[in-house]
Amino acid sequence: MIQLNENDDSTQYPVALSDRIDNDSKAGFEMYRIPPAIRPEMSKYKLEVLFWGLRELKKIQFLDIEKPRVDVELGGCIVSSDELINFKENPNFSNPLKSIDVDLPNNLLQPALTIRIVHKQSGQLLLDGSHIIPYIQNLIYKEAPQGEETVEIGIDPKKYITETSQQNGDIYKTVNREGEEIPIDWWMRYKASLEQYLEEEEKVSSTENESDSQGEYKEPHIPQNMLIKLFDTELEKSNDFGKITDWGLRSFPLFKAKKKSSLESGDSETIGVFKGSIQLYKDPIPNESINENQEAVEPVSVLVRVYIVDAQNLVGKTGSNRINPYITFVLGGKKASDKDNYFENQQNPKIGKCFEFEAVFPQDSLLTVQVHGYDRYGVDYLIGETKIDLENRYYSRHRLLCGLPQLYQPEGLDQWRDSCTPSEILEKLCNDLKLFGPEYWDDSIKVGKYSFVFTSDAENPSANPLEKEQMCLAVLNNWKQAFGYALLPEHVETRPLYNSRKPGLQQGSLHMWVDMFPRDLKEIPPPVDIAPQRLNCYELRVIIHRITDVQLKDVTFFTGERTGALYFKGWLMGANDTQVTDIQRTYTGEANVNWRFIFPFDYNPKQQQIVECQNAGQGHRQSMKSKSPELHIQLWDSRTLTNDKNLCCLCLPLNKLSNIAKTPRQCSLPTQSDSNNNSVISLFKEKSVEGWWPLVSEKHGETSMRGKLLMSIELLTKEEAAENPAGFGRNAPLPLPKPK
Repeated sequence: MIQLNENDDSTQYPVALSDRIDNDSKAGFEMYRIPPAIRPEMSKYKLEVLFWGLRELKKIQFLDIEKPRVDVELGGCIVSSDELINFKENPNFSNPLKSIDVDLPNNLLQPALTIRIVHKQSGQLLLDGSHIIPYIQNLIYKEAPQGEETVEIGIDPKKYITETSQQNGDIYKTVNREGEEIPIDWWMRYKASLEQYLEEEEKVSSTENESDSQGEYKEPHIPQNMLIKLFDTELEKSNDFGKITDWGLRSFPLFKAKKKSSLESGDSETIGVFKGSIQLYKDPIPNESINENQEAVEPVSVLVRVYIVDAQNLVGKTGSNRINPYITFVLGGKKASDKDNYFENQQNPKIGKCFEFEAVFPQDSLLTVQVHGYDRYGVDYLIGETKIDLENRYYSRHRLLCGLPQLYQPEGLDQWRDSCTPSEILEKLCNDLKLFGPEYWDDSIKVGKYSFVFTSDAENPSANPLEKEQMCLAVLNNWKQAFGYALLPEHVETRPLYNSRKPGLQQGSLHMWVDMFPRDLKEIPPPVDIAPQRLNCYELRVIIHRITDVQLKDVTFFTGERTGALYFKGWLMGANDTQVTDIQRTYTGEANVNWRFIFPFDYNPKQQQIVECQNAGQGHRQSMKSKSPELHIQLWDSRTLTNDKNLCCLCLPLNKLSNIAKTPRQCSLPTQSDSNNNSVISLFKEKSVEGWWPLVSEKHGETSMRGKLLMSIELLTKEEAAENPAGFGRNAPLPLPKPK
């Protein structure tokens, strides 16, 4: 309507105004009907609100809000919840589902939707907080096209059969670079998934960068169907699981009254959180609503498992890199800390732990994961935190309870970790969504109007090697093809850490995931073992027997003979474990040494790396350093008046020994074919080896042999070394004879 006063001239509106409707002399104005040309097109809608409950409700002027109520207003129409009688005992509303009819203009003229929390005090209705949704297009229900004809969805069963060999029950194995068969554990799957993710991210990189990365360590081959889905952000912000869905609980922060726009407000300016679902149905209204089966629920008891894989790029005080991080959890009114197991001086700690909690919804709906820094001489400080709404995940249609792998393994290292089998999950989905089925056939499963057909053989379409549970799991993994939304896969999400004292600045991130199990279900499977890969403790014993054909350079003054005062240096890690023999004088380039080096070390068999613990200082824990398992031997010439001279050297990769000669005559420089033939062995498999190796030197880019070394190498476990001790050098036990 347009209002004209006595100073307006109606002749100025010859087209816009139509005939007068009424003349109210007392009001002093005339009313006209808006012409159809400028009148907005209106449509009838049904506004349906699921008033689930309130969370994190704060006090106002040190007083609790008594009997709060939530109003949802759209286009001048208001739908209200019941009053919440006792927020502390039960923060959920009774009779949660409410609806109202409303007329709304189409497209750009649609009004904003306002959510308000109010309560009565002294007979007055007080506004406590509000939330505004400026655009309501995402709230309009879009009904899926209906049809009675069966739609076939093809699934290749080969994608759900593992390529690896299966031995010792259900333990899957793969082959490493040395041809050794090793069992596949969770960390191998995770690192292979990470390598594939990084490769996909770097497809646009230059070939020069690709060539630079060829020497980096690569995980043994892991089948594609055993990889883990990696999210580079929080699960609720990902493409598949972060969008506004047709049904699912959402959290709407309620900002305090008399504040600026909610976009300019922080957590300190919120009065609480309204949890619910808002849906608009355009005329014609569907017979069944999405929320019609949602009723007020009793408290739900849930077992929550939080898996923390690692932390990345943590920021310490004033940007310092010296951080002693540990994990703290806050759930409801409970708090748990892993302070006793803090990580010494690590920005990127590998945590690998599972933490279990008992939660009761709705009271324990918000999980806060914090990373603190341990301060030995002061007060511990908060590095950053992330918050996860467990209740929203629990009631999500994406089934954010426990991620679905691609392979069904009832036992073994990759054991099925859900409390329900794939067939039970599929049957529950059909029941919840009121879908016909599931119907099981030899080569297909029918759910509603969709038939998931398993075939990869055009000549024999019924050839399907999958069992029932694996077929059901494949249907769940392909759920999006039929119903437009995905179910949660086995995954690891990346959650950034923030600190309220440094708003907007990321303080690091956590790689983690959360599993939830209702307590009213049957037996819950054991947690996944994601402990960092255990180290094997070894002792390497190296006996240098003799040398020959050493090219001497020093000449005696009186006789003119060539001479040398030779000794050996050997190490695995570096300067910290370098060992030295005594000096042997020779005039012929030959000498007996008979000296034993002993190197104790820790070895990671999955990464094929030696791990060294380095002390960070007095009172500090040790940090970890890894390197390739290589034995370094150097031959030195002792000088009296000048510095000792390095004559030649030998570098032996313990997991890839080659070019081992039985006699000095057979000893020669290594070639490319030597490292590719079948004579390459791993000391971790053979345990001991003896032979002749060439001592080489490199000058002006050319490699030459400067001597030959007879050496025996023996690898023992820590327990074997304790049972059969040996002395360093020529000492007992197991003494070596002194050279003559």
